[in-house]
Amino acid sequence: MKVLYPLLIALVFSQFLLSQVRFIATTDVKQVFTGSSFDVEFRLENAEGRQFQEPDFGGLKKIGGSGRSMSTTIINGSMSSSTGYTYTLVGLSPGKYTIGPASISVSQKVYKSNPLTIEVIKQNSSTSKGGRDFSNSTAEVDGDVFIEVSANQNKVYPGQQVFLTTKLFTQVGINHIEAIESSFPQNCEIENIGGDYPVQREIIKGKEYLTKVLNNVAIYPLSSGKIILPRRVYRIILGDDHFGFGLKSLFFETAKVIESNSLTIEVFPLPSPIPENFSGAVGNFSAEFSRLNSSYSLSDALQIILTIEGNGNFKIINPKIQINDSLIDIVNPSSSGSQKIKDLTEIIKKQSYSFLLTPKNTGVLNLNNAFCYFDPSQKKYIQIQDSQTINIIKSNSGNKDHIVKPMPIYTDLDNDYNQRYNKFFSIALFLLPFILGFFMNQGIGNFQTNFSSFLLSAKNKKEQVITNSTSPEELILSYCKKRIPDSAHCNSLFEMKNYLSSNTENSLSGKLVQLINEYQVYNYMPTKDPETLQQIISKFKSL
Repeated sequence: MKVLYPLLIALVFSQFLLSQVRFIATTDVKQVFTGSSFDVEFRLENAEGRQFQEPDFGGLKKIGGSGRSMSTTIINGSMSSSTGYTYTLVGLSPGKYTIGPASISVSQKVYKSNPLTIEVIKQNSSTSKGGRDFSNSTAEVDGDVFIEVSANQNKVYPGQQVFLTTKLFTQVGINHIEAIESSFPQNCEIENIGGDYPVQREIIKGKEYLTKVLNNVAIYPLSSGKIILPRRVYRIILGDDHFGFGLKSLFFETAKVIESNSLTIEVFPLPSPIPENFSGAVGNFSAEFSRLNSSYSLSDALQIILTIEGNGNFKIINPKIQINDSLIDIVNPSSSGSQKIKDLTEIIKKQSYSFLLTPKNTGVLNLNNAFCYFDPSQKKYIQIQDSQTINIIKSNSGNKDHIVKPMPIYTDLDNDYNQRYNKFFSIALFLLPFILGFFMNQGIGNFQTNFSSFLLSAKNKKEQVITNSTSPEELILSYCKKRIPDSAHCNSLFEMKNYLSSNTENSLSGKLVQLINEYQVYNYMPTKDPETLQQIISKFKSL
């Protein structure tokens, strides 16, 4: 066992090394004065590289490098390693310079870094001659330290994303900063974006500042009108060191309270007329409909999955499929949780919606699906359309060609049970060496026999549960036949549903049809909750 433990530990930690390989270029400056030096680093992450080739520095003079550094970090149990190549550069003439990509070879594959653009500004130049222009900003930029709140746009529509950035500018050392007063209006959705942002250097009105993004926030207006973002109040502790990069002074710290600028966002109402199938999405979006088979039988259920991606407020999006056809019924869609794709300069998300269609009659069905959203840049409603032609045929219990097969993202009850049970055995198998080692060290000789008996009994219990189980459809059919004895000839839910729909004399038939529809919706949900199924079965029992 003493030999087994190191092997297991090595096996676990080896998985931490299988991380994504990245080769990136970084610098702490966007703008720099002529004659002022700065560093550029090219860092290879999670790999060992060879044949590093320095880039074309685009006219910038190299005065140092390359210096090589290596590091290994473990964060939350995840191990990563990196190698950095650092150069010190200087710009001798004003202008914009582009540092080209460096290259490095990893396992016979060549990786290239991203290019960088640096602006070199002449000393004592005004904003008209270089540096960032603050003429349209309400931030006070005359002091040694100030905070600016900026928005990527200030004229929007309800549901459109506004990306807010709060940035600190300083020429003095800061040991600590905290927000004393920070609030947002009530008539908008707010989504905070976490992250630790690097310190950079920028030129403002001919002065060089160290800058750091304090936070990024996305807001989504809910109604038209004006949104006023009040000034934010911050308390800062001034010291001898910018952002804590050197030794802090313990005796000469000064507290100071500063305010950011305020912002006004103008929200325009959506133009009329609003299309009947408008989803509520406002922004830039893409959409895709899943493809269906060419034909289905009356006993089948058709499932259309709509996947959208964009930068709007997903909480208010409600896509619609409009089909004016007597051949089919549509059930309200179910949706998966939204997935964040990007959050650097704006938040982009992705989400899927599932529509369940149940055929009523045979014939040719023309599906003209469309996702409607409002594009603020074009100031008009956009329809992303998709057309499909489906042939609905009669049910044939002996013909399996037209039976809808569940899509890969859905599972039936038995498979869901098996997955949970198999997951338990996988975890138990992984922990088995540690458990065996513990009990063997305690001198319990019969542990292996008892544990094997436990696994065997658990397996037999699983087989017994699966063998004795009855499918939900059979249970529902039996309940319907008990309540409506004349329906005893029905051998499927489709036949039962058709019979009950035609039996209008019995008031109980309508309630049973409604519960059958509820079960069919559940059967095509992305995740099947056993409690939800039990609730549906209980409703049948209570009738």
